[in-house]
Amino acid sequence: MTSKLTRSHEEATIGRFRKDPECAAEYLDAILKDGDEAELLQALQRFSKSFGGVAEIAERAAKPTADELAETRVRVGDALAALRRTLGLTNEDCEIFERARDKTPAEPLKFE
Repeated sequence: MTSKLTRSHEEATIGRFRKDPECAAEYLDAILKDGDEAELLQALQRFSKSFGGVAEIAERAAKPTADELAETRVRVGDALAALRRTLGLTNEDCEIFERARDKTPAEPLKFE
């Protein structure tokens, strides 16, 4: 049992991972290289405690950053422009598509 002045090894490890996610990544790499299944399970439990639980980790992993979204939009825009040029579509053609498209907002993704 720990007193208020000391922390357990588990608490210290979780605290270190929170402060330094790169350390957590290096720890996982070492276990994947040399560890066994029990060590991997223990590491995953520590990561879960360090980073807000499995649901939080999954949500953060699936939620792109603003920079990633901007880069994706640029790539999609470039691809659409290239497709338009390849098909020989004019600006007038694109305006017709714009008027005809469904403008109902998409339902946002939900993470449960």
